[in-house]
Amino acid sequence: MAKYATHLLGQTVFYTLATLGLIRCIINGLIHGGKPLNRQQKDHLATARRSFWDLSKQPIPGFDHAFKKLRNGRKLHYIHNQHAVAEPKSLIIFFHGFPDSCVMWRHIVSHKEMPKNSIMICVDLPGYGGSDSFDTYDTSVLESLCEFCISIQGLFCTKRLKTLLVAHDWGCNLAIRLATEAPGVADHFVLMNGLFTDLAVENFTRHVQMLRGHLSHLRLWRSCQVFGLLVCQIWQLAYIFTFDLSEKIVGHFIGAWNQMAVLRGLVRMANNRNFDFDFVQAMAASLGPSECDAETKTTDHSEGYGRTAIQRARSPAALLWQMTGLYRNGVLRGTWLKSTETPASMTKTRINPHASSPAVAESNQTRLQAPATVIWGIKDHVLMPEICLDDVHNYLAPGSEVISLPRTGHWVPVETESIQVILEVLRYHTGSHRQEDRLTQDALNGRYKDARLVTRT
Repeated sequence: MAKYATHLLGQTVFYTLATLGLIRCIINGLIHGGKPLNRQQKDHLATARRSFWDLSKQPIPGFDHAFKKLRNGRKLHYIHNQHAVAEPKSLIIFFHGFPDSCVMWRHIVSHKEMPKNSIMICVDLPGYGGSDSFDTYDTSVLESLCEFCISIQGLFCTKRLKTLLVAHDWGCNLAIRLATEAPGVADHFVLMNGLFTDLAVENFTRHVQMLRGHLSHLRLWRSCQVFGLLVCQIWQLAYIFTFDLSEKIVGHFIGAWNQMAVLRGLVRMANNRNFDFDFVQAMAASLGPSECDAETKTTDHSEGYGRTAIQRARSPAALLWQMTGLYRNGVLRGTWLKSTETPASMTKTRINPHASSPAVAESNQTRLQAPATVIWGIKDHVLMPEICLDDVHNYLAPGSEVISLPRTGHWVPVETESIQVILEVLRYHTGSHRQEDRLTQDALNGRYKDARLVTRT
């Protein structure tokens, strides 16, 4: 009886939160989605999608399309600038988040202040952009991304180069697990507004205990403040439970409703602080290839989009269902049982064989095993800093940094002001234009006034 009651309570909580998330998705679509695209905008969208996703063209000046076939038979699509770098000194790999693609990084990788001697690789996560969909988005995603990073180092680097892994949102969530359990994939991680799961649970629990303490001492104003914070965070993250509902609800209702109003709203919210925002271009980057792009081939005529990427191009329902797959199958919390090839490959390609952090770490670690720079937009409307950022230094490896940006929201890589901070961090950690032994507060303030730097030695 007790077991049944517990199960019933769990289901009640889940569906309550899923319903709240569904309401939030609808509100987002109504408020931020705007009107459906008119004929002129649709024509503009088709042109923008072709410019980004036609495999025979450069999506960004100096960048070419390519594919990596994985051991599981699936392909990951990525863009790279190898041919534009004569003497590479570093390798930078970029992971995007939801609902973005590799093209999201165009504002950064095409910037004139990016390190000139860096090979840059922007990859589409499974189920996004031009990459194949996966049957399930469990820890096999970690295995595939680990395999991708290792193979890229061997493919593009004739000698060992310093490797940075730059990640945002869901890409950051996955990079955190790599930095925790497979730190050998990169020398340094740059993590932007992603979820440190154990930290968030710890902070949420601590605030619940604070609420109980305030109530027991009748501190009503303090109780209201803490209660408001907890309710706000639950409301902001309730959509996670919505994306765990059936394909009919997530794909056919949320995905296709009012000509993808929810996705349009998300794209507008992501770019509302970007003064150079072009909504149609942002939509083109998020949607991935169209049916017209499906027949194109890379410049050497050897590669094209896989079957599942083409299926997403034909169906908005399939598109959102696959893009939200990472929310459903336990990739954040599941135990990662690495294949036999992964540890051997990582040790073989390790950039610094004498590094203090191991190439491979035990599963279910909580602390990062490689140095990282956490860049956080304090005005994040999804991941509240009191829950998702406070005390993050306890989860970082020695040599890490935390940079908080008071005027920046969740989408750090597309906001005009925060891009300057990312450029400074990348230039420092690739060794380009380095003048100090450590990244300094003055250097950041020259880029972003009131940015706050905390270094963990």
